[in-house]
Amino acid sequence: MKAEEAVERLKPEAWAATPAQDRLHLLEAVRENMKTHADELAASDSNMKNDLMGEPLFSDPLSLLATIMPLANTVTACIELYESIIQGTCRSRWRSRK
Repeated sequence: MKAEEAVERLKPEAWAATPAQDRLHLLEAVRENMKTHADELAASDSNMKNDLMGEPLFSDPLSLLATIMPLANTVTACIELYESIIQGTCRSRWRSRK
């Protein structure tokens, strides 16, 4: 699937209506899949980048460190956010402090 096709399939209203607990479970599943398939994801990433560049500039370990790990960290941050929302401990940093 190409990125344009993926964006066209998005249904923001459905995501907005999804309960936080369901979102949390989905993000946990995504993180587990990323962990299970990290090497394959890195290989696909480096192959895609090398094909775009026309020469082998990206290695699988580089793609793992530069692409897959930051994505996994972002998913983990989202998981922690949803956990705090569900527990009612999420506070805005933008609120004035007394």
